[in-house]
Amino acid sequence: CDAVPDPATFQVSDNCSVEANIDTSFAETRTNGACANTYELLREWTLTDECGNDTVISQRIYVVDTTHPVVAGVAPRDTTVSCDAVPDPATFLVSDNCSVEANIDTSFVETRTNGACANTYELLREWTLTDECGNDTVISQRIYVIDTTHPVVAGIAPRDTTVSCDAVPDPATFLVSDNCSAAANIDTVFTQTRTNGACANTYQLTRQWRLIDECGNDTIIRQIINVIDTTHPVVVGIAPRDTTVSCDAVPDPATFQVSDNCSVEANIDTSFVETRTNGACANTYELLREWTLTDECGNDTVISQRIYVIDTTHPRVVGVAPRDTTVSCDAVPDPATFQVSDNCSVEANIDTSFVETRTNGACANTYELLREWTLTDECGNDTVISQRIYVIDTTHPRVAGIAPRDTTVSCDAVPDPATFQVSDNCSVEANIDTTFVETRTNGACANTYELLREWTLTDECGN
Repeated sequence: CDAVPDPATFQVSDNCSVEANIDTSFAETRTNGACANTYELLREWTLTDECGNDTVISQRIYVVDTTHPVVAGVAPRDTTVSCDAVPDPATFLVSDNCSVEANIDTSFVETRTNGACANTYELLREWTLTDECGNDTVISQRIYVIDTTHPVVAGIAPRDTTVSCDAVPDPATFLVSDNCSAAANIDTVFTQTRTNGACANTYQLTRQWRLIDECGNDTIIRQIINVIDTTHPVVVGIAPRDTTVSCDAVPDPATFQVSDNCSVEANIDTSFVETRTNGACANTYELLREWTLTDECGNDTVISQRIYVIDTTHPRVVGVAPRDTTVSCDAVPDPATFQVSDNCSVEANIDTSFVETRTNGACANTYELLREWTLTDECGNDTVISQRIYVIDTTHPRVAGIAPRDTTVSCDAVPDPATFQVSDNCSVEANIDTTFVETRTNGACANTYELLREWTLTDECGN
């Protein structure tokens, strides 16, 4: 169809006419065939001489189309590409020896043959070029699609860090991407390994995320978290405060709760030391109480409290103190004995000094006793207990034994005045003044009479 010759040119001759006088007429008749480029041409040349003698020269040209269309230029070639670089079906020019491109039918078929994983496969692309007469050419291209790219973190991957033991972050969450697989199809395997350090709250966490795409390409993301414990324990609430107390009110060592940012209270070691610094006396001193709180990693806090102990309380009598009294001179009591107590000192350590002062009265056996007991504790606090005893003598002297009795005697048997001992509750006999008076009352005759004998016994106080 691409080689149809032009109508032939040829010389003619006639027996009578010169060629120039021979008329040549040409007619071409086309008879179409099964397709546009298959037909028959009947060419007829009628040669007529000057006398009307004619000759018809005929030629039949059978035009056929048996040539296949071809690619104009370079046909698509087999190739290997990444799964994210699969090209669109190629576009190219086609040509045919007889049909214009617009009349060449191009049909396209793509066949996918899956490989070992979702993003590994083979595409067979076939373009069938068919000209107007059904001559066709198949152009094929094989595209080998492979997935060799590893998944990546979309954004910033977890970074190594150092944190306090109470601030260990949860495992990071992050977006992942892959050149071929959707994030939902990327498998993430997380593992965490702990390497213990020198103490319970010091350790290293190695976190690993393995990102695996649909074709087994994997990427390992690692993060190392160094966990440290540098925070000291603290008291929960109010720590013991310095205070001043009486020697009998020294509190027991305080109890309090403690806390730590990482260790539970049960794991916080609390050691207690109390140091006493003596003062000027036994019951005046200073207590330095120190609690050392140590967590599991050796971070410690010292809580100190100073207790200033003082003794300002005076001793006192246990029971009833001696009271003022008035007594007879023969009933002066011995100095009272009594128990004493002190808020801080035991009785054996309370010094008791006794002073008795006598103030004489009008006579030897009438006087006042001022008795004073000074109770002094170990810190010099003293209490004076005083008692006044008013001593009086109101008792009369008396005869020791039988006093002289009234009697009747013969005139020649008048006895001498009696002698007898005398006594007094307060005065000794030598201090009892005895005066004697004898009074005679005569009777009816010289030798009859009455003798009244009177002894007046007077003690030192005129009784």
